[in-house]
Amino acid sequence: MKKLFILLILISLLSCDFEIMKSHYATYKDAVKDGAIERGWIPKYFPSCIYDIYEKHDLDSNDVWMIFKFNKKDYNKLIKDWKQIKDINDSEEKFEFKREYQNIINSELHYYQYHPKELLAIDLKNRIAYYYSDN
Repeated sequence: MKKLFILLILISLLSCDFEIMKSHYATYKDAVKDGAIERGWIPKYFPSCIYDIYEKHDLDSNDVWMIFKFNKKDYNKLIKDWKQIKDINDSEEKFEFKREYQNIINSELHYYQYHPKELLAIDLKNRIAYYYSDN
């Protein structure tokens, strides 16, 4: 019985995904202090006004997913260098984005691309942004 218990623990440890790292930052300043921007997990071009940042990245593939909030007055700062696309199907990254954010995709989101490997979806009503990159 003891061997079975140890075997189950080992199996559960081996099945964990140690490549996926997650962080939360109350403010952009907190992310800077932690080095998340310097390490490239949060892009440098996001304005410092974003907050309540949930970031997840894959150490093996370098994929990055983020959800964060912004103030309505900062919307233009947020999308300044982004190109608006009609919908998610216009993006090369649509499959990965849909897989991660399938519960939020709807017609009220505004989609943007920084370059073909990065996608940003913005919910203006709730002031939440969803980001994906596979750089």
